[in-house]
Parts: sequence; C-alpha cells; structure tokens
Amino acid sequence: ITFKNTGSGLEIRSRYGCLQGFAIAGEDKKFHWALGELKDNRIVIWSPKVPNPVAVRYNWENNPDGNLYNKDGLPACLFRTDNW
Repeated sequence: ITFKNTGSGLEIRSRYGCLQGFAIAGEDKKFHWALGELKDNRIVIWSPKVPNPVAVRYNWENNPDGNLYNKDGLPACLFRTDNW
C-alpha cells in the first residue's frame, strides 16, 4: 500500500515496532489480521491465512488499535478497499 501526502513521512508508534490495525481478505471475503512493515511511504502487509489478498482494511472496527502515524503526529485515517 502506498500513501501520498504524508507530511514528513510515516512511522509506527509502538514500543515494539509492530504494525497494528490491518486486516486482509482473499476472494472468500474473510478478513484476517495482517502482519506488516513500513518501507518509506509504503506498507507491506501479509498473512499466512491469506495467500492471495484482494482487500485490505485499516482500523475498520469499533475499538481500533491502529498505530500508523505521520511523523508530524497525525494518525492515519481508517480506510478499506472493499465494498462488501
């Protein structure tokens, strides 16, 4: 996932450096929590339960715990790429 207009760039705000809040789904439309890493203004995410992802959601839940911010301190907004 590539992000635009991120100000000074992106950062993960976690004591352990783990990206949180991303879920991906395959063609079966079942979402699973994703692992991920930050590379410049890109997020690379994956899950062993989803070999061929077709959709991603970030903070798409009632009590989100996402920790993706820009370096100016603004949190990334929730989003989804599906319309199911």
